[in-house]
Amino acid sequence: MLKGTKNKAVTTTKVGNKKKTVHTQEPTTFVLQKALGNHALQSIIQRSIMIGEEHKPYSALETWNLLVQERSFPTSAQSSVMEVLLEWDEEDREFTSLDEIEEELGGYEVEVQGENVFFEFSEGDDQIQLADDIIMALFMEYGISFNSRHSFLAIKNSLRLNKEEIGQSEYKKRLKRLDTRTKESWLLEDLKALLEALKYFSPILGRRRVTSPRADFLQEITSFGKIDEDVDFGHTLAETFKESGHIVMYDEGTNEVGEEPSYSEKVDTFVHELTHGLLEHRLDDFKENVPFWTWIDQQERHEERDPSYNRPDYDGEKPPTQVAVQAVHEDFAESVMLFFRNRKNFRMMYPVRSAIVSRIIEQEFGVEL
Repeated sequence: MLKGTKNKAVTTTKVGNKKKTVHTQEPTTFVLQKALGNHALQSIIQRSIMIGEEHKPYSALETWNLLVQERSFPTSAQSSVMEVLLEWDEEDREFTSLDEIEEELGGYEVEVQGENVFFEFSEGDDQIQLADDIIMALFMEYGISFNSRHSFLAIKNSLRLNKEEIGQSEYKKRLKRLDTRTKESWLLEDLKALLEALKYFSPILGRRRVTSPRADFLQEITSFGKIDEDVDFGHTLAETFKESGHIVMYDEGTNEVGEEPSYSEKVDTFVHELTHGLLEHRLDDFKENVPFWTWIDQQERHEERDPSYNRPDYDGEKPPTQVAVQAVHEDFAESVMLFFRNRKNFRMMYPVRSAIVSRIIEQEFGVEL
């Protein structure tokens, strides 16, 4: 992939009676004109002249010159970087050092296999190639593709199917929120986390599915997307739309204490959502064999249900996490996630759930654990 500092122009000059072809570095203005169009370029230049190009703070054009001269990043990323600089210029934002500019920008976007992926300036072409390799591997090995545009259709379809349950008023509110949502760029860390999560389910994904006990059924999850925020509760990390075969990751999602999720938390989240999508047909089996949920059903029949499910009068094995106490399908997804994360520890702390999860996985995957 070409670097931003290696754009070349060909000029022809006359030396004596002979014409000589000279390869020179392509002028910055020519690069910008190709990336943004003449009108946008003229706007930058005019504003740069007004501010002044020989003193700090740096204008957008000066910022661009500094970046392409001092930092190496792909030509394919130049347009996205320049769009941000244009916005800053319109806002009269001022910067006095390259480090300050780079810290504010954070990095750049590159389109990889039809999806935008965000890279830091420290990540070179090898990381871009790695992202491309991961996306290709997800499709070839696991039958998983990326389609963030499909996320909007999946959410809208889910709202339509659940309109009666959520009510007409809430349905309209969520549709309106959906209109304000936008696609978000993947991080390389997101792709790595998804790859790691999918490995746990590999016996029933992609080419291996045809030799598994699930061979007679279509693969339940086939695509992922990423948008800025959910339309329901806020702070959701990810959501499964099984009727669309799609899982959405949310950029604004946080962990249980309201912080940016770590890599391991992203892996856990993907495993949790994949359980919803790939194994939820075994939910009744899980519920029937976990005494806590039999007990909850009895409380509901007597109208004594505690919303937290943390009744002090229940002495048996309780759900393993705060998410798990919300509902039986969340308990199942959390139990599978914890089983994969640390099987030995989960068996010791939650023997009832461990036994049923182990049996379900053996039966569904056609493996011995």
